[in-house]
Amino acid sequence: EAIECYDKAIELEPNKPWYWYIKGFVLCLLERYEEAIECYDKAIELEPNKPRYWYIKGFILRFLGRYEEAIECYDKAIELNPNKPWYWYIKDFVLCFLRRYREAIKCYDKAIELNPNKPWYWYIKGFLLCLLERYEEAIECYDKAIELNPNKLWYWYIKGSLLRLLERYEEAIECYDKAIKLEPNEPIYWNNKGVVLEKLGRYEEAEKCYQKARELGYKFGYK
Repeated sequence: EAIECYDKAIELEPNKPWYWYIKGFVLCLLERYEEAIECYDKAIELEPNKPRYWYIKGFILRFLGRYEEAIECYDKAIELNPNKPWYWYIKDFVLCFLRRYREAIKCYDKAIELNPNKPWYWYIKGFLLCLLERYEEAIECYDKAIELNPNKLWYWYIKGSLLRLLERYEEAIECYDKAIKLEPNEPIYWNNKGVVLEKLGRYEEAEKCYQKARELGYKFGYK
């Protein structure tokens, strides 16, 4: 019924881009994505300098797996409003799907420049740096994420796992201890702390951690 109303509004005022935009949104809710894209194309034709229209079209294209087209739309939205961190952030998602990690990091750099107090941006940048084996830089990003949100246990856990990979075991234990303090009933934190303690030859402490992990339901072996 809503679409019928917008069809009537468009019939009366076909050059009103907002009507096409909202009709496209309703079509998305109905999972009629190709028709929605046609509506956004019409809105863009009528008002090509509206970044929101490009962004939403890109979002649908991304959902449909048409990643290169989605990037073109995000680039246009960014061109029209380069100071919107969300546009940089969402473009990064598409670049990640395409495994274009270096380009994705540049998007996060821009998003961070525009909104440096968003811990999630630092966390994801750190993750991408790990994929490129740039571990020290990744740790710096996790440190920043933790500084901004020290109660996000996942940041501590991931940093601890990275330090473990780098054989910086004492520092890894500190991170796992922090994660355990925030969520003492998560067995994987206890298990991974046990692994690090075992690496250090602290076998009795390691066994206590493994035992705690088993009590909490950990079933995948010690390591």
